[in-house]
Amino acid sequence: MNGVGYSSDGEGLVSFTPDTGYRVRLNSFDIASYAPDQNDQILQILDGNDNILLDLGPLSFQNVETQTFTNLNIVSGGILKIRFGNNDFIGIDNIDFDQVLEIPEPSSMVGILFLGGLGLASMKKKEKIRG
Repeated sequence: MNGVGYSSDGEGLVSFTPDTGYRVRLNSFDIASYAPDQNDQILQILDGNDNILLDLGPLSFQNVETQTFTNLNIVSGGILKIRFGNNDFIGIDNIDFDQVLEIPEPSSMVGILFLGGLGLASMKKKEKIRG
């Protein structure tokens, strides 16, 4: 198999790190076996602290075959990882991911709006004093 990610020594791991100000989003990928009778294969999506966000395993492959996982829409503000397989007969391919803009938490928006309101009030007070 060419151009496919696989582990030659146990579990495979693919990591995604978003750029500053962005979050990483995992959309889809393919997992394939290239030997028959591959049972109890790990497939997990993890955050940067190795907390399991989604556990899709254990997977079993009775034949040489591909399983496709689509419409995942898993978003992480930090590192996102795919852990797969438990031997060197499982590969990952066609990974579709992108980055989305970081949106501030509503609680931080309240603080920003409050500070903006204080600034506005201060400007109006200065105008009254001058005029």
